[in-house]
Amino acid sequence: MRILITGHAGFLGSYLTSYFLNNKHSVIGCDLKKINVFNGFRKFSQFKINLKNLKEVYSLFKKSKNVDIVIHVAAKQP
Repeated sequence: MRILITGHAGFLGSYLTSYFLNNKHSVIGCDLKKINVFNGFRKFSQFKINLKNLKEVYSLFKKSKNVDIVIHVAAKQP
């Protein structure tokens, strides 16, 4: 299964990313920053995008074909 997780670098997003990767799923992470924690997984790719920019979001969905599930856990920090 291919899963797109917004906010994959945050607390909840990183836990979900780890869970799905360890259970042999493909994960596409998108966040405002890139992290190196999951680089050892072949089925992981990440994109640095701002979800407020619709052009970036549309571009992400064009690059990420056949996504089965989108999990949105991104949040703006105060």
